[in-house]
Amino acid sequence: MSFGNKKEVGDKVNENIIEEKNIKCKHCSRSYRFIQVYETTKNIYICEACLNAKKMIMEDIEKNGETQKVGNYPKRPIDYFLIIDSFLCSEEIRSKLRLAELIVNVAKNYLPDSIFKFHKLTDDNHLNNKKLQNLENKEVFLSESKSLNDPFDMKAVFYRPENLIDFGNLKAYNGKVHEGFSNEFLIASFTLNDENNAKMWADYTNNHEGYCIKYKTDPQINGKLYKALFPVQYTEERKDITSILARTLEKMQEHKKVFREDMTLHSLIFMFQCCVKHESWQSEKEFRIITDNRNGNTYATKPDCIFIGINCKYKSKLLEIGKTLNINVYQMKFDEFSNSFGFQKELLYEKVEVKNAY
Repeated sequence: MSFGNKKEVGDKVNENIIEEKNIKCKHCSRSYRFIQVYETTKNIYICEACLNAKKMIMEDIEKNGETQKVGNYPKRPIDYFLIIDSFLCSEEIRSKLRLAELIVNVAKNYLPDSIFKFHKLTDDNHLNNKKLQNLENKEVFLSESKSLNDPFDMKAVFYRPENLIDFGNLKAYNGKVHEGFSNEFLIASFTLNDENNAKMWADYTNNHEGYCIKYKTDPQINGKLYKALFPVQYTEERKDITSILARTLEKMQEHKKVFREDMTLHSLIFMFQCCVKHESWQSEKEFRIITDNRNGNTYATKPDCIFIGINCKYKSKLLEIGKTLNINVYQMKFDEFSNSFGFQKELLYEKVEVKNAY
């Protein structure tokens, strides 16, 4: 079936409903018999529902990330896959050198005012002291992706090697391309769940023997944290990037060079892969620092306050650190005679407000 001249993204190829069997939307992969077909400059066809979603994302990007929030979040959950598809479907946006910066600004809309990190302390005194030293130094430890506790982490995207085997010298590698991009990123995990979340204390502090740190995400207070922090997307689906890789390899083969927009796209894909998890983890409400591995395995973050676990044996050391950093320190407690399961907090040290001399 012929559509005639090429149209810009969002233009209807035909105002009428077109009858055509096995038209597949390239985003949701649903097949349609009766569909209003939209065409892009890359012959990527998408259904009206997905097109409207893409327009919403592109509006966010073009407004430099200024989406309307409800409470701490925009109305729509973040969708990294949709952002990638929007990038592919828009020559106009791709031509802007600020694309990556704009997309990052969209992601920043999803950051809450505060995030939390729960820490485990064990019988390993050396490791415990390293964690406490990082806290005192206003740093968090960064992990390699392979050390994360979910074996399905970093597997949000995949490709089919058999479809790439005819490009360049990939035949010698059975169609496999370099897969180490995600290993170039280091990660630190945080949560929106606060100090009152009993499950986080149980899962991540070794039965309340550890502690919890609160961080503010205000860029004026925690500029480095804000810059590298991204929300985690929870989904049942993975992203097949075979066609994206094939398109890049085809261009490389034709022009004998790698285009900047393609490098930007692939960097975004593998960075976003660090931020996508299966929806069964949704209750953790995770946020992640995503950074490269060039600057060591710690990252500068300014803590806002300390919550000491009920069974923590390092109370005096944490209190000392709190005084050194001049931040509030609380001892978590359980009220044996309360009608609820909520925690109580005892303030052990209160931040001293420094008066401006001017």
